[in-house]
Amino acid sequence: MLRCQETLGFTPAVHRALDHISRLCTRHLARTDVAAATVAELCTQWVACLRRLKRDGGYSQQHVTRLGELLRVLHQKWSEDDLLTTGLSASSANIQLHGELSDDELRAWAEFKKELSKMFKNITQLEPELVAQYIIQLMPQLPDLIRKSSSNDGYKAQSELAGLLNMFYLMAEALQPEVLKNNVKFFMQVLATLTEHHVDQLTQRTVATQYFEIASRCSRLLASQPSSPEHHQLIGAILTAFLSPQSGIRSPLPSARARHCYLFKNFVTNLLPHLGAFTAMIINNLKDLFQFDHSTLDYRLEDKLDLFEAVSKLVGSSQDVSLQQQSLMVSNIYGTNTMKSLSHIYIYIILASISSIPRFNE
Repeated sequence: MLRCQETLGFTPAVHRALDHISRLCTRHLARTDVAAATVAELCTQWVACLRRLKRDGGYSQQHVTRLGELLRVLHQKWSEDDLLTTGLSASSANIQLHGELSDDELRAWAEFKKELSKMFKNITQLEPELVAQYIIQLMPQLPDLIRKSSSNDGYKAQSELAGLLNMFYLMAEALQPEVLKNNVKFFMQVLATLTEHHVDQLTQRTVATQYFEIASRCSRLLASQPSSPEHHQLIGAILTAFLSPQSGIRSPLPSARARHCYLFKNFVTNLLPHLGAFTAMIINNLKDLFQFDHSTLDYRLEDKLDLFEAVSKLVGSSQDVSLQQQSLMVSNIYGTNTMKSLSHIYIYIILASISSIPRFNE
């Protein structure tokens, strides 16, 4: 039917068929068995068809209602099944029913997760206000979900929190820059709430990483805000989360730690004009990671280079720091125990970064 629509156009019969398809898609996508995966791509095609319909002027409030129903199903899927959120491990329900999933089954679930994300982004681009209002109505639940997620039996709350954060991140990723700017207050409020409640400290890896993904994704919006005590405080709190000894770039989980190092580099790069007051704090928290000893052996070279690139850009862009202080900062990073081969790479990065500053060249 969706293929025929391209040839037939949007006739009354096609309109009725599309409405029937939307109800079938929503009903089957909400199921917990394999039927949900089989209709996921069909749902995405239906949303794409609505985009064409909106362009041709045949779009109605009924279609918006159907999209709202699909949005609720997506939220439910992300909130109830940890497998959909992480793409890495089977949910307890699936393990109980089927045992450990095979590699092929895990790949299939990962593809399903990817299809749901694509579907959500298409809905966001088609009806950004619908998605924003849906997430806004869920925001009052956020502090309570965070509190419950911190308890010993907070698995269900953490899954719901992960689902909500996933929707928020995908929304920020799907919206065009001009639309993002029009909703900057909303994004800043959510980021401040997550930071204030220390979401980065939660034990579920997915939730903590989602927080840092959101912070990195919203860093350009944060940089566009006028300077104020609240703005300065929020930046400092996010940096503290990144540099925390229990999470962030020092997470005990190698995969999470690697991702957090990359996200930290992006966050610092996008906020360079606002980080002058934090330069010394950042360097003091990172300098031990540039030493060659047993405490840093678990860090990949790529992770250390991400961190050092962030520091080099930070030092080079500090307009309020004298050349003498810049030199001291650079020398402060190196200890007598720094691995020689790494130090050559680090020096190259920092000189390449700060040599673009005319004042330094002079």
